[in-house]
Amino acid sequence: MKKLILVFFVLLESINLMAQGQYDNWHFGIGNSINFNNGYPSVQNGSQIVSVSCSASISDTLGNLLFYTNGDTIWNRNNTVMPNGMGLFGSSNVQQGVLIVPNLDTSKEIYYVFTIGNPVAGGAKELSYSIVDMRLNDSLGDVFCLIAT
Repeated sequence: MKKLILVFFVLLESINLMAQGQYDNWHFGIGNSINFNNGYPSVQNGSQIVSVSCSASISDTLGNLLFYTNGDTIWNRNNTVMPNGMGLFGSSNVQQGVLIVPNLDTSKEIYYVFTIGNPVAGGAKELSYSIVDMRLNDSLGDVFCLIAT
């Protein structure tokens, strides 16, 4: 039994060592932000997000914030709107209405931001996506493509 417990803790520690920080920063609600870089949540200041139920954020592997969104606007790590980062076809009122997915072929410099519109607010409930290139705008990112489906 002791060997089984020891193996469990060794596996658990190896998982912690391999953990990535892409999801260490959360931006949600009205200006709320939490960082988990130190293994425990700490409140951050400056978030510009306004969202009733929809938000997503992404960080680099070290846990440094890259950008966040409410499905309509994308803010960079300095809490300013990215170039071309307003007027996405999503809605901050759709539950689970935005998802950020890295393009694994580009060393995580290109990200897809998938959004769903809100038909109640006059939009179409369609899946759309934007492409964010973190190599642009002095590594603060730029939305260089917006595709409505």
